[in-house]
Amino acid sequence: MVCLISSRQIAMNHDLQSRIEKILSERIKSIFPVSGGSIADSCKLVLNSGRALFLKQLRSSSSGLFASEAQESLMPE
Repeated sequence: MVCLISSRQIAMNHDLQSRIEKILSERIKSIFPVSGGSIADSCKLVLNSGRALFLKQLRSSSSGLFASEAQESLMPE
């Protein structure tokens, strides 16, 4: 899969951003969209420290999807 990062910053839901910053104990400096997915919205979060994180959000309420995806990535080849 090819993921492209845009140079255009985007806004995030304020409640979600606050929760992420609380969990990480650090402020989010910038948010950039990442393309390449079809069922989830993805973005690159850059924190004040310069650390970058990848955030993937489902558009629907298929809560078990990420758990299944994570389990598959842990399977030996």
